[in-house]
Amino acid sequence: MKIATSYFYQIRFFKPNMIPISTAMWDPKWFHNFKSNDSTFVDKNGVINGLRSELFMADKQYDCGTDRCQEKGKTPDIPNCKFMAEYYNKLKSTSVEDKIQELERICKEAQNQLGFKEEPIAVLIVFEVVENICSERKMIQKYFEENGIDCKELIYPIKENY
Repeated sequence: MKIATSYFYQIRFFKPNMIPISTAMWDPKWFHNFKSNDSTFVDKNGVINGLRSELFMADKQYDCGTDRCQEKGKTPDIPNCKFMAEYYNKLKSTSVEDKIQELERICKEAQNQLGFKEEPIAVLIVFEVVENICSERKMIQKYFEENGIDCKELIYPIKENY
């Protein structure tokens, strides 16, 4: 199984084997077909929407400093950002094996439901676009790479060989 990151807007370009899994505390309403956060649905491209994983969600007590960075007129200081450090510590609090098992379980259920034959790609979804450096995606990618697992950004146009 492959693992990637992307953001909500990109889901419209996914194929059925690209399984979007939200890492956000609050998802866009359309991601759950304007129903509750535990609702899933298959979109017009055959992609399942509405899947989430608590293992990758920030805890409520985290205090993002993005607003303060912007108020000071500075670019976000990722290496010294308290939010990013706390988020990374949360990622490290669960073993990589547990995270892989969770992603494999989610992808296998999606594959069984949708019936696609291609290898599933677990795509961990964040809100921020790639150009926004203040994003959990950097910590997710760092976490997997430090554990010897490739985790790239999946953006449009989707490469056929990903």
